[in-house]
Amino acid sequence: YKRQVSTQSTGEIDDGIHKYGVKNVNGIGKVYAYEVDGLGHQLFADDANIPNLLSIPYLNFTSPHDTDGAIAKNTRKFVLSEKNPWYYESSQSNFKGLGSPHTGGDRIWHLGIIMAGLTTESDTEINEAFEMLEATDAGTNFMHESFYKDSPGSYTRHWFGWANSLFCEFLMKKLNVLASK
Repeated sequence: YKRQVSTQSTGEIDDGIHKYGVKNVNGIGKVYAYEVDGLGHQLFADDANIPNLLSIPYLNFTSPHDTDGAIAKNTRKFVLSEKNPWYYESSQSNFKGLGSPHTGGDRIWHLGIIMAGLTTESDTEINEAFEMLEATDAGTNFMHESFYKDSPGSYTRHWFGWANSLFCEFLMKKLNVLASK
C-alpha cells in the first residue's frame, strides 16, 4: 500500500511540475521553473546551490512528461545563458557560470562550474570547466563559495568543503573520461 501511495504521489507531483512549472522561453523552448508559488507566479532562474535545475541529470530526474529529455536539455541551455538572472560572465576572461543571490551579483560559484562539468557529455565543456576551476582558485588550491567574475582573488569562503568534495567527484569523472579514450 505504501508503495502505491508513494507512486501515486510522485505522479501527482510530476503532473503539477509540468502543469504549473514549465513555460516556453523565447529562443530556447520549454524549460522548468526555479520556483512556483501556487498562485500562478513562476520564477525562471537558477542558483548555484545544489540541488538546482542544472543538477537535473546528476540527480537522475526523469519525467514521463519529458520522455526525450528535451525540457531538461532546454532548461540547462537556459540556466547557462544570460537569460538566467544569476548567470554571470567575465568581461575580461572566459570565466562564466552560475551565481547566487546569497553572495550578490557578479559572483560565480565553483559549485555551478563543477555541476556544469558533471552534467555534460561534451569533452570541450568538461575541459573548459576544469580549466576555469584551476584558474579561479586564487592560488589556494581550494574551491571557494564564489569569486568575483573579473577577479578570482576576490572570493568568499576560503575553505568550502562542499565545493571541494564535489570538485573531487568532477576530477574523478574527468580522469575516467580521459582514461577511457
